[in-house]
Amino acid sequence: MPISGQSSQPRKRLTKNATVRADASGRIDAACQLVVAGKLALRDITAWVHQFGVSDSEFRLLWLLFQLEGPTATCEIDQAELAEQLAVSAAQVSGVVERLMQRDLVVRVLDGADRRRQLWRLAGAGAQLVRDVIASVAAFEAPAPAQENAA
Repeated sequence: MPISGQSSQPRKRLTKNATVRADASGRIDAACQLVVAGKLALRDITAWVHQFGVSDSEFRLLWLLFQLEGPTATCEIDQAELAEQLAVSAAQVSGVVERLMQRDLVVRVLDGADRRRQLWRLAGAGAQLVRDVIASVAAFEAPAPAQENAA
């Protein structure tokens, strides 16, 4: 019961503000945990692809193109969309695709409707590199064969 002259309104506001703060705190905590998980995942990717001579950013672009392609179809995607999907700048994508194109891992395709627009697709060698990384990770993580008892 409020003291005379006081309303119960501030108490509701405090409760609401505490709930908002708790929600914000939870979101911040979740975001911080995602950052840590992202850094650990990036560390894994770097270790997996090092032996194949590509950087983590190059592999992430190859992986994106690999994931977008179907079993029988190729996918062509422009640099702006690549940048958005990879959460990097268009300038960063430009450097990555140029390095990958020099190694014949991606192919530049001209857009028939807009010749200024550059589209990119995975080259055969790029798809093979991704498959090789998958096989390498699978072999590394496969359980060791059970040894028979020599008794």
